[in-house]
Order: sequence, then structure tokens, then C-alpha cells
Amino acid sequence: MNKIYSALALMLVAFFAVACSDKENVETTQTAVKVLKSQTYLTANGDSGYIVLQAPVVKAESHAEWLATSIKGDSVYLIPQPNSAITGRSTHVTLTNKQGAVAVVSVSQEGLIFEFKKGTELLALDADTTATYKLVSNLPIEVKADKEWISVNHKAGKLSVKLEKNTTGIPRFGHVLIESKGIKDTIRVMQADKDDLLGQYSLSTLKIAGTAKPTAVKLPIQFQDAKGDTISMLIQNTYTLKGLYKGGGVIEFKMGQTILTRTNASGATSYFKVAALSKKGAMFYDSTALLTIKLNEKGRFVFLENGTVPDNILGGWAILLFKAEKADPDDLAGVVEGYRSFYFTRN
Repeated sequence: MNKIYSALALMLVAFFAVACSDKENVETTQTAVKVLKSQTYLTANGDSGYIVLQAPVVKAESHAEWLATSIKGDSVYLIPQPNSAITGRSTHVTLTNKQGAVAVVSVSQEGLIFEFKKGTELLALDADTTATYKLVSNLPIEVKADKEWISVNHKAGKLSVKLEKNTTGIPRFGHVLIESKGIKDTIRVMQADKDDLLGQYSLSTLKIAGTAKPTAVKLPIQFQDAKGDTISMLIQNTYTLKGLYKGGGVIEFKMGQTILTRTNASGATSYFKVAALSKKGAMFYDSTALLTIKLNEKGRFVFLENGTVPDNILGGWAILLFKAEKADPDDLAGVVEGYRSFYFTRN
């Protein structure tokens, strides 16, 4: 009887030994997906990333349309589309090995970085000029000039713009065009000395006369040379207004100037002065008020509306008559002429 029990016990031991051995084999074959190293933060330019595994996988599934995958040996390559949005984006890749084990890996891609701090205008004199701008992007940048006298060089985050000497005797214009994956910027280039602006012009404007409807008129204007950076504007061969040439086709005039004096038979002198008008009809003839004109690419001088008078809104200009040289409101005798909506064109 004892032998029977002993035999039965041996059979049971053998059974459990086999069972345990099978279980251990199953656990060994169900190997987890193990990542050894990876590059899962991807550039906006679309450079590939990778995941290196301890053992190959049979499936690598991306969960975003912008990210493709490719399995090569024990590596999974991440192939993104370029990201031209300013915001980054994220997804994940599911890895499956031949035993059915699964691992999920997060993948991110940076957004577009575009930095152009300098502004969009290069206003220069006629001499050879070189200007440098900071221009940075994590995507490819294309920079080109639209004129032969402008050359550009972009390297290591710096953009150099070089202008050849202007010997044409007139102002000239050009552009530097910048593009990075759909983001565009332009540097407007203008090159002119004061002498390039001198000559005859026509002032197209609307004349204001009391309550009557404004009428379109053209006035003869001549820009004449003066000392240093000063330039004189002769209006209707009668009034002379002095301005300061700021470079880049910009001329600044102080209001309150006496532009003509007349003395009558009795010896009384009248003083004609210039004033800026707001769109609400207010007059500004204090010397702190400015009227600024700028030459545009059409060859027209236009009046700026960006803070050249105290209330920040420029509506026109006027010629005022005073009984004394000091522009005191008590000595204001009347408005001689008023104008609005104006621009100059060279004859």
C-alpha cells in the first residue's frame, strides 16, 4: 500500500514539474517591447526621428496623418511632414512585436519659429549702404532682391542687405523678399539724397472754402535747396515753407512758420502762417505740431497720418493770416486757404 502511495506521489510530482516548465516557457516568449534609445522630439523642418528597440517589432502604427513610420531591423523611423504652424503638435506610435506585446511611444514636433525684428523699411542716402538684420527660422528661408543694385546674404541668423551707390539723380525703390514655408515679409528699400528730390511738382488736393463743397485743384510746388538738411517748398510761387529732410524720402515741416509777410500802405504788416488741420477741423499752428510728407513707390509725396499733429489725426493743412508775428489766437485775422486729401507728383 505504501508503494502505491509512493508511486502516486511520484506521478503527481512529475505532472506539476511539467506544468511549471510550460508556464515558464510562455512567460519567456511573451517578451515586452523594450526601447533602448529614441529621438521622438522632431524638428519643424520634417527631419526624421527614430526608436531603437531591443528586438524588432512587426507593427508600428502612427496615430496622426502628419507622421509616417518605417520599420528597419530593430529600429522604427519616424517620418514627419514639415510643420508650418506656429504651434507644435503631438501624437503617439503603437509598437507591436510578434508575440503580441504592445508599447506606446509619444512623439512631438516643434512649431515654426520665425523672427525678424528689424522692421520692414531700409531708408538710405545715395552712398553705398549696408544694413544688417536678425532673421531666424527653424525652417528653410528664401531671401531675394528684386533689383540688381540690391544684394543680400543670409547666414547664421543674420541678413545682410547691401545697396550700391545711387548715381541716377532720382530716388529709387526696391524690395527684399523673405519667405519661410508660407510666412512672408518684405523690406521696402528707398535710396535718395536731398538733391534727388529737388524740382517741380504738382500738388493734387481738395480746396476748402467756408461751407462750400471742397473742389479739386492742382497747385504748383517747387522743392528748392537750402543749407544742410533743410529743404524749401515754394507753394504757388508765393509761399515758402522750410522743412527738414530726414532721409529716405521723408520731409518734416514745423507748423506755425511764417511763410509770407505783406505790409500795406499804412505800414501794418500781415503774417501768413501754416497750420495743420485735424479731420475734425481743429487747427494746430504751434511749433510742436508737425506736418510730415513721405515719398512712396509711385513717386508721390503723401502726407502721413501717424501722429504728426497733437490729436494724432491729420486731415489737411491751412494758411492762416495773423496781425502779429507771434501766432497768438487773439491776433488771428482769418483763414486764407485750406486743403485736405493731398499728394505731390513730380512734373
